[in-house]
Amino acid sequence: TCKVARLSPHTIRYYTYALNSFLGYCQTLGINTVEEIEANHVRLYLVKLQERNNPTSVLDYYKAVKRFFNWLIEEGILSKSPLATIKPPRTEQKIIRPFTRQQIEDLLATCGDSPIGLRNKALILTMLDTGLRVSEMSAIQLKDVDFDKETIIVMGKGAKQRVVRIGHKAQETILRYLLTRQDECPALWLSTTGTGLSTEGIKVVVRELGKRAGLTGVRCSPHTFRHTFATQALINGAGEFEV
Repeated sequence: TCKVARLSPHTIRYYTYALNSFLGYCQTLGINTVEEIEANHVRLYLVKLQERNNPTSVLDYYKAVKRFFNWLIEEGILSKSPLATIKPPRTEQKIIRPFTRQQIEDLLATCGDSPIGLRNKALILTMLDTGLRVSEMSAIQLKDVDFDKETIIVMGKGAKQRVVRIGHKAQETILRYLLTRQDECPALWLSTTGTGLSTEGIKVVVRELGKRAGLTGVRCSPHTFRHTFATQALINGAGEFEV
């Protein structure tokens, strides 16, 4: 059903992992059919998750299980969901701090001018200019970048294509990085193994740069660049709807 609906591979992997975890737990309770699953079985599972996961992860599992039972109802397999009386687990609403200008300068200073350093610098500048999700950054192909129009075509969430703009510094750094490459890989960002840089690879790069720069008081992740982009856009006059 997910594949027919053309959900992203990431979403399908998420459902696969979460539901295998839940149904595997049900089997340890001696439950072998979905008709046998009751509300308390779900509650026991959530309590077990809370012992080794943060609240946000537990909520993600809850959402996957709820969607599974809603699908069973849509398909006519069940008439009622055991989650009908279970409220979503509460999560902490923490303030996500954007990078400061000094922190960004410190990150850029750790990159250097080696091929990998130029790639990392181009990654940072592109994320700051566009506010792209890490999955969107990873999926950029060389053919998607138009230096004449100063844009990148992005395939976003829900298979929706859009165009984002990049500034002169980002363009210049991307070009300098591309001049160091002698490969035929179609991906814009190249890993050290010669393949396209994955979402996890980008996360590792940003995390390691943060450690080398000695950043404190801020979460060093691609998503923080997304928040930084949004914050700076608002400060510089963009409307909330535009952001």
